[in-house]
Amino acid sequence: MKIRKYAALIATVSTSVLFAQEAATPAAVAPAEATPVVIVVKEVENPSAATPAVISAQGTATPVVIIVKEVETPVMEEARAVSASAGIDVASAAIYRDGCKLSDSLVVQPNLSVNYSAFDDFPIELGVWANYATDAKDDGATESHCFTEVDLSIGTAFDLGNDTDLGIALVSWQYPNMVGWNGEEVLAVSVSKAFGPVEIGSAFEKMLTGDFDCHFDMYPYISMSQDVTEDVSVGIKAACNYSMVPSWEGSDGWTAYSLSASVSAFNFTAYATYYGQMNDSLYTDEMHDDVNSVFGIGYSVDL
Repeated sequence: MKIRKYAALIATVSTSVLFAQEAATPAAVAPAEATPVVIVVKEVENPSAATPAVISAQGTATPVVIIVKEVETPVMEEARAVSASAGIDVASAAIYRDGCKLSDSLVVQPNLSVNYSAFDDFPIELGVWANYATDAKDDGATESHCFTEVDLSIGTAFDLGNDTDLGIALVSWQYPNMVGWNGEEVLAVSVSKAFGPVEIGSAFEKMLTGDFDCHFDMYPYISMSQDVTEDVSVGIKAACNYSMVPSWEGSDGWTAYSLSASVSAFNFTAYATYYGQMNDSLYTDEMHDDVNSVFGIGYSVDL
């Protein structure tokens, strides 16, 4: 609460009139009794603006002292901002950026995020994302019409200046209805820098638990977006994935690259992504030949 205190406002009637009256009055005549001073005390929120309306004085020829006290006006603290957004995608398949296939048939992917900002420099984001498969994988690892992955995350983001952003998050990947797949916890870090319509960045993921603990993935990318109209934009993106695995599990290497194109209009986005091989031993011919492209459309809205 901010409290402002206003000092006494002193208005003095010109004394030149008094001197003129004394010069015109004979010495033998006693001066007239001075008019009593009137002091007005009133509470206002803006003394300088309100003074002419609230101050009055009776009589003249005597200095008038007027005291105006300002009301203590509370200033409320800035409200804590809470925002949320939700979306849903429908896609022809689900492939992770390293080429790993999650679903090889039509999928529905809902998502929800809640952003809370208690401090301007430390926003908190809670998120949930899920993959719903309409058909079982051809290798028999899943059932039909079920959720095959649910991700829960908590993270924050920082504006480093010069169009550079940093994000940090803890993510839990869970695989219900996926036979032989166990959940994993991941530390995810992302950094990006914009150069006008072009953005260059990378994501880093360190597996903390699960079947692939000690794995480390790096995902550099470059993207460009351009507004066509106020409500329509187009974008392209090129990315690749590098995996570092413990020596007893295999060798490190670039697994896959991806090329994407998208068109956004109002709250809808249509997109297509192609995945190509970079290492046959990590992203095998069988995985690539099975399904290597994803086509989808998404809808998002601020709540």
